[in-house]
This record gives sequence, structure tokens and C-alpha cells, in this order.
Amino acid sequence: MKFTAAPVHCVINKNGEIVLDPDQLQAADNRASFIFVFDSVEKDLVAVHSFGCFKINQFKDAHLICLVSSSTLFDFYREVMPDMSNENDDENENMKAGFQLVDQFAKE
Repeated sequence: MKFTAAPVHCVINKNGEIVLDPDQLQAADNRASFIFVFDSVEKDLVAVHSFGCFKINQFKDAHLICLVSSSTLFDFYREVMPDMSNENDDENENMKAGFQLVDQFAKE
């Protein structure tokens, strides 16, 4: 994988305000909803899912707010990933050892 992705959800409520990471009630009672997915390397928009009625300026504002907040997710990933990568290293070593045993038995 060349980058990690971070999805960020926001809605435009009935008053036209952008609500980041809405709770269940806010998510159900809105004018529009957006899920933006950003990459960790260039912070480019990878995907977007939207529904509802909104103006292009509201879309752009929601995009920027979600882009800025994605850095919080990437910071969290960086805190968690070293632990996961160490676990993956152990798993990779176990897999390599397993393949070496298979190769050894295949040669015999």
C-alpha cells in the first residue's frame, strides 16, 4: 500500500451549518451529507460520497473542513501504526520461517 486513507464525515444541517463527525441524530436530520476520503501522502481527495441538496460553495467548505480534520486521523494512525507494524514484522518472520520449512521438506 502506498498510502493510508482517512475518511471524514460531515453534514450540512437544516440551518446550513457544517457539522463535522455528526452523531446519529445530526446525521439523520440534515440537508446534505458528505464522506471525504483523503490520502496520507499528498492529502489528495481519493473518494467522496455525497447526498442531499447543497450548493457548490457548501461542498467546497465541507471539503476544506474535512481536509483539515483529516490530519487528526493521520496523527492517530501514526501513533497506532508502529505497534501494528511491529506485529506485522513478527507475522512476516513467522511466514518466512514457515516457507523455509516447506522448502526444506520439498527438497527432501
